Amino acid sequence: MLHLPLIKREINMVLEKKYIIAVIILGILTFGSLALMTVQAGGNPKPATHPNFRGFHTAIVWFEVLESPRELFMVLGSPEKEQGVELRKIMNTMNRYDFLFMVCYNLFFATLFFLLFHVRGEKHATIEKVLLYFGIAVSLCILLGDILENTRLLELTGYKTEADIKLDSLHLLQTYTRIKWFGIFAASLLLAVQYPRSFGMGFIGCAFFLVFIASSIAGALSFMIPGSGFLLEFSANILGLGWLMAIVHGFVLYRSGRALST
Repeated sequence: MLHLPLIKREINMVLEKKYIIAVIILGILTFGSLALMTVQAGGNPKPATHPNFRGFHTAIVWFEVLESPRELFMVLGSPEKEQGVELRKIMNTMNRYDFLFMVCYNLFFATLFFLLFHVRGEKHATIEKVLLYFGIAVSLCILLGDILENTRLLELTGYKTEADIKLDSLHLLQTYTRIKWFGIFAASLLLAVQYPRSFGMGFIGCAFFLVFIASSIAGALSFMIPGSGFLLEFSANILGLGWLMAIVHGFVLYRSGRALST
């Protein structure tokens, strides 16, 4: 005689283990691709103009959120000088390797959403499915925005003077980069909500909530407060901490061998 509840539980445990393994693997690939991008570019340099009125400390982040042709040359410097030539070379290298990084981190995001759905899906099927579909849609939007953003960035490094810059390209960059970044803020916000809902408001749930909500809020504020580029950089760094926590938590769950869902 078949024991359907027992069979269902066994299936859930197998799926759960696969999701946990996927989180660990994709998390490692995300950090690995980021390290590869940084190493191949020779580091993550400051912008040519530092300090600057936008408050940025890294060239690549400011480059992504340019607001005028003038800022392009403040970030990259003069193409006639050694610093400008080197910064353009570094930006191009980083943006080419970024195609690998963006695939890895968006798959990582999506896998986290699947794992968190699996933990709570059986208890609140409708709302959890809505949140899962929202998370997947956001990940796809981030990926699309990032791809389109990179194509514009690779174009912008080729301009020699402010007068050469096509304003349409700059406006498109502003659109694409906001799709990407605000998608990341939305994904972080969703994780901030889902982790404590899935694992409770103990130490783990609170830690994930604080890290991901801080990343989301700081990043959004950076687009609203003039001269607060450092907040966007902080947002990216604290998001990296959240990703690292998710990998470590995945290892803990895997080693525990216990079922999370019921």
